[in-house]
Amino acid sequence: CLLPADPDMFNVVASTFLVRLVSGAATPVLGAPEKSIVVPVDEGFTSVMVDGQEVELLVDSGTWDLIVIDGHWYEEKFGEGACDKPHSGCFFCPVEAPCDFDKEQTVTTTFADDVVIERIFRTGRLVLAGNEVTRFVYSIARLKGSATKFDPQGYFGLALQPPESEKIELRFHQESFLESLLRHNLIGRLSYTTRSNGNQDSPFLSGQVTLGDRIDESDLSNYMFPQWVDDEIYRRAFATVPVLSVEVFHARRGHRKSPYPQYSGLGGSRLEKRRREGGRARGSRPPKSFLELPGHRNQSVFQTRMDTGCNGIYLPYPQLLEEIEKKLKGALRREGYTEELIWMWNDYGVAYVKEEARPFLPWLKVSLGDEGNSIPISILPEHYCLRTGLGYDAILVGHNAHATLGTPFFRALSVHVDYNRSRIGLLRI
Repeated sequence: CLLPADPDMFNVVASTFLVRLVSGAATPVLGAPEKSIVVPVDEGFTSVMVDGQEVELLVDSGTWDLIVIDGHWYEEKFGEGACDKPHSGCFFCPVEAPCDFDKEQTVTTTFADDVVIERIFRTGRLVLAGNEVTRFVYSIARLKGSATKFDPQGYFGLALQPPESEKIELRFHQESFLESLLRHNLIGRLSYTTRSNGNQDSPFLSGQVTLGDRIDESDLSNYMFPQWVDDEIYRRAFATVPVLSVEVFHARRGHRKSPYPQYSGLGGSRLEKRRREGGRARGSRPPKSFLELPGHRNQSVFQTRMDTGCNGIYLPYPQLLEEIEKKLKGALRREGYTEELIWMWNDYGVAYVKEEARPFLPWLKVSLGDEGNSIPISILPEHYCLRTGLGYDAILVGHNAHATLGTPFFRALSVHVDYNRSRIGLLRI
């Protein structure tokens, strides 16, 4: 679930993401009666030791395995030395035990964004949180088909193993990464909690993830608990919630003061203020817009996966980005600014906005639940904007049939997922 890249513009933007992972060992936290582990996450990635090799893996709640990338295949595909690139996830099979995808038993998995990987399995030594575990099962992967046009990455999976299906092939003894940690007594329960540090320079979560923890009883009143949707195919392997509606609101007044005074009028001349008619400026839009699903006259609840491995909020509303653009331009007109080119699209449907216009961007209200019991979640521009360093912000919101709550959601909330109790807890940061 990655933001598509524009071959001319966004590839330059993407180069700003390739910052070496700040080293920091995961630390064990002992609590009565269970263990938990705090794992640092930098730009979506964390570091583990697998059979003596350090690998950087994407922390992904949409994946259930510990997956490294076949380094020999990677460098054959992308050139010698390609594995030196940050976040490659490369692992080199030793000479005495080479990776032979033609002879060894493989499994194939298709992800929601139609990326297909082929994997073989090994048993080896894992070092996490200063604890060494032997006979730990991990998988080594290669990409297949058209997926090879993307840079592959390894995964630090937080989901449970889903049932076998048309898109997911399993081995009979396979278990999820969290289940393996529990079996090896590194954690005390099947759970995790994410907490963002607010970094807006990365398309993925930065902060930390705690494995095996539980919500303290004294903090329960501060949490919101949305319904956990039972998926027909995946059951409760992934944290999935019902989305009732999405509304787009004009920029909050307290957020409109531009932090960029040197860009007076966004580079253009000021407009004359409109006359007031009936208490509203002519041509101004309502303060909020309620989005409707295509083919549905009324609001329709749809299940949405919470996914740390997805860099944006992608929902089945074709008009979502257009409504954000309209609200932005309306706010600028009301403040008397001209409509210089401040909003752009690339060939892949990704929207960009000039960074000095960010205070005028609208905020989103995503309602989780159903009509009788909904939980409103505020997604602000600082949650859904990605700073590129090139004078433009990428908008991490879009339309997709696979409804996903990604990076902006995890910037706005600390998310607790407890598989033992089938409970999702949300805490405003």
